[in-house]
Amino acid sequence: MAAALSVALLMLTGMIPALGYVGPMLASIVLIPVFNNFGRRAAVLTYVVTALLILILGADKEAAFFYIFFGYYPAVKPLLDEITPAFLRRLVKFLLFFVSAVLMDLILIKLLGITLEEVVPSDVLSKTGISARTFAILAEGMFCLMVALVMAMYDWLLSRLMKSRFFGKNIRLPQ
Repeated sequence: MAAALSVALLMLTGMIPALGYVGPMLASIVLIPVFNNFGRRAAVLTYVVTALLILILGADKEAAFFYIFFGYYPAVKPLLDEITPAFLRRLVKFLLFFVSAVLMDLILIKLLGITLEEVVPSDVLSKTGISARTFAILAEGMFCLMVALVMAMYDWLLSRLMKSRFFGKNIRLPQ
């Protein structure tokens, strides 16, 4: 049921483009009650099933890849929260987000065949005075930094949700 709800949320990204990044985050929040009630293994299995289904069925492949590279986070967040020095914990989380963003972006560029010329016209690049390769690296770095910062805010939201009354309690199943 949780995987079906996640897939339904992710399918909305194909119909409502504004949900491109929000949809995968909402879909991954569904993992919190699964994790709390059935454990990490069930949450990871739900994540894998959702990722495979949305990759096959989803219209918005960018949102599907965003879920694939970041949707697992609610299942691993409790492990990362056990890192004792707060600075090291934040650094590890930031590096996880940054590396995931770089990998996701590189794979999307290779799969979708996006070139810099499609995004930024060559006359604009010539006016800036920097090479296309340098511009691409700077743009990639800025994108990945923005994704890492958004994911840091998402981490804060997940911390609040996991402690909330609704998500923090185990649900008793009928016998």
